[in-house]
Amino acid sequence: MRHFLKDVKHRIVVVEQTGEGLFNRAKLLNAGFSLYRDANAYFCFHDVDMLPESALCDYSYPVAPTHLSAYCSQFGYQYDPYCFGGVLLVNKKDFRSVNGFSNQYWGWGAEDDDLRKRFDLTRTIIRTRRMGRYRSIERLAFGHPRAHENVKRSGNPHYQKNCLRLGSGEGLPYDPKTDGLSDLKFELLKTVTGDGFVRHLVRL
Repeated sequence: MRHFLKDVKHRIVVVEQTGEGLFNRAKLLNAGFSLYRDANAYFCFHDVDMLPESALCDYSYPVAPTHLSAYCSQFGYQYDPYCFGGVLLVNKKDFRSVNGFSNQYWGWGAEDDDLRKRFDLTRTIIRTRRMGRYRSIERLAFGHPRAHENVKRSGNPHYQKNCLRLGSGEGLPYDPKTDGLSDLKFELLKTVTGDGFVRHLVRL
């Protein structure tokens, strides 16, 4: 990452969830934003299993929410206009305008698509993408949230609930104005500074 960030003043921040409860990636990213909300900075929300492959992976300032990993190995480098996950650049104003990520996506899947939906609903923030390619480190997963056949195959109730929430399923309404940065709660347990990075351990 240092090679790709050599022309960008940056800080690598790892926000890690403690405990044995369900993982909540979106809430962790909200927590990371909250910890640095007063910094003179823009933000890159970066999955740890996505590695840039070329100089076209451009981490410079985003004038609009920018999807960096639109072309990645796990999808055969095929562009999907609905995909908004993996690596995302966003400035503070745009992120705050949609109240950040939803805090309600527990377990795997759909939180990135929810953020895309939030930006699209504003009708004033134009999403964009850059042409970089990313290699996805292999991991155990049962598919992608937009692959609806996997909802039936997986039998994972948390995944199914996330997909229902994304689609505003019956019984799972939420308001982006009240679900996100505005109602975020977490406890910072420990901060460790390493060689070129900062690690925050949090309880959600």
